[in-house]
Amino acid sequence: MNYYDLHSYVLLRSVIIISCYIIISGAFDDILLIVDAASSKSFENKQPNNNKMCTVDYDVVICGGGIVGLSTAVGLSRQFRGEDNANNIRIKVFERTQSPLKPVGALFGLFPNGVTALRSICPQVCQKVLDSAIPVVGGIHKDVRNGKVVAIRQTDSSKSRDSGKTVTEDQLAATTRGTRSNGMFLVWYLLQKYLVDALPEGVLCLGKVFQSYEIDKQTGFVRVTLSDRENDTPPISVTCRVLIGADGIRSAVRRQLLGKDVELHYHKRMMYRGVLDIDKVDHDIVCPPRSGLRVGYKCGEVGKVFSFCESAKRVLTITATVIRELPIDQPTSSSDDIKARMRQIFANYPPEVHHIIDQVDGSAIYENAVYDIDMLKKDDGWSYKSVILIGDAAHAMTPALGQGGNMGLEDGAELALSLAPVLKSILSTARDHTATEDDMELCSDDIIKRQQEQIANVLKGYWQRRLPRVDEVHRISREEAEYRNKYGVRDKVEFKKRNRGFYERLYGWKPVS
Repeated sequence: MNYYDLHSYVLLRSVIIISCYIIISGAFDDILLIVDAASSKSFENKQPNNNKMCTVDYDVVICGGGIVGLSTAVGLSRQFRGEDNANNIRIKVFERTQSPLKPVGALFGLFPNGVTALRSICPQVCQKVLDSAIPVVGGIHKDVRNGKVVAIRQTDSSKSRDSGKTVTEDQLAATTRGTRSNGMFLVWYLLQKYLVDALPEGVLCLGKVFQSYEIDKQTGFVRVTLSDRENDTPPISVTCRVLIGADGIRSAVRRQLLGKDVELHYHKRMMYRGVLDIDKVDHDIVCPPRSGLRVGYKCGEVGKVFSFCESAKRVLTITATVIRELPIDQPTSSSDDIKARMRQIFANYPPEVHHIIDQVDGSAIYENAVYDIDMLKKDDGWSYKSVILIGDAAHAMTPALGQGGNMGLEDGAELALSLAPVLKSILSTARDHTATEDDMELCSDDIIKRQQEQIANVLKGYWQRRLPRVDEVHRISREEAEYRNKYGVRDKVEFKKRNRGFYERLYGWKPVS
């Protein structure tokens, strides 16, 4: 046997032995690694896989790009600024609409507790709001029959006139002097814009609809599945440490978290809110109110109101309500249909009301039935493991006290303060170590699961602290809505005097982490 025959024989015998080893031991993957090591000179220079934290796409995913979701994202991202790990936190906000900044009305009543929350979330956004919002100083009531002023009221003042007669210009001017405002008018979409501007680039993703989530049993990470609202494309999925459901009163996150639908309580009232440029109004027909004054029309029908005010510079905001036994839940209604309903409802109102309705763009009118939900108490809490509900998803309330949005801002402020320390600890630990053989234990499923349990405990503690306060506001808001449907709007000055302790607690709120 010559050299070449001997070499071939040895090679063939080696192949047979290795093949038998594969069959007997089932170690096919190990052999592939051996072959790969033998054939690649660069193998020794390859970096090992990153630790487990790299298997999560985002640290925090927020479903819902309204004011509550955006404020929470801004507050969390701000908590990481100025730190060594300033760019470490990865937040993604998924919003179902294609454009959350569309100028669709509604008037946002920002009260002292909301201002405190906004200042905690982001002082720069708060300052923009204070610079653009108009303090509430009073209201003017007009007779629906002839459009004449019959009553003027000052905010937080016992000075009010309700004579049933036309009020003079001198009396009207007096309403803007010597008053103290407990709130301010703000255009809803402007607050959204300020919050979006404060977000780090790439955080907000539009046109994505939440479908479901799944919590990994080994690690506790959350996998979120979303679909595209406009395109018939396959769903996408992302993983995260924390999922925040800020997706409103009809929350899909809440439905899965509780394993059931929550009943929406209809309060027999429809609301119409719109926004338009003051320059579109014919001033010979409509005299725009002075800044801070709301103009409303009185009629004998309880719950039927049409009002407007300047809520930002040169921006007129409309708020109208009507009692209705059955809700109009028609999300497919065209803007022309909604506008036609407004014309019909307020057909017997003065020409200036008709003019305002005609001038507002139908696409800028928001029609909705007034609902709330029962508070989620200890049996049905706001969180499950590392998934939590905030804002209307957790505690939707009636607009009777104007506190729904303010409670949402409080939620965002306190959640950001509560989550930041535990996330900083987890992220600094994970990112200060590479996945070498010496510290691979830092990336074990057990370690990650314990970190996720820490997050779950923080979330549970957060909503349990919030529950008593929000429950009180929710209860009084519901009671006030029911009263108004029967008897009309109370004298707010007297109501606040009788409930002074409640309002001191309400407006004196400070964030707790």
